[in-house]
Amino acid sequence: MIVKLSRQEKAQCYQASRMRWQMNRASGLERQRVSPEESGDIDLLGIQAECAVAKALMLPFSPYHLGIDNGADLFAGDVSIDVKARFRGSNTLFRSAEKFQADVVVSCEEAQGGIGIVGWASRQRFLERAKDTDLGHGKTLALPDSELSDIASLWRELTVRRVNV
Repeated sequence: MIVKLSRQEKAQCYQASRMRWQMNRASGLERQRVSPEESGDIDLLGIQAECAVAKALMLPFSPYHLGIDNGADLFAGDVSIDVKARFRGSNTLFRSAEKFQADVVVSCEEAQGGIGIVGWASRQRFLERAKDTDLGHGKTLALPDSELSDIASLWRELTVRRVNV
């Protein structure tokens, strides 16, 4: 699924990404495995992906919630969602099992005309099916895109939970 962001959403994401980049550099936080030239771009892509997932799942979202999160980028009631964004590749990555703190992960990528939502996995599914992989920067857990479920199934599951509270 490709989610198109409005001009306003794009502008807000851009503004928030610049602020996030400045705060991270001022705090001494450097991106691992990302060149300085890509560093600001990955912040923008990450915020745009969060916006796209919130839009697709009809969740509240503000790009101005800054700071280091607790492993969740969004919430649907009590379900925590970690949004992962990438420019390229075909895996959803976590440095370790301990780094996957949310209930589910939604994987996104840069796409022509918007943000592509590749799919999602529960924490349990990810940990059961991900493989230790070395992509040249040390071991990481990688789940191939073929193991992800369609975003529509997550929307259905969250909707059922919301209306049956």
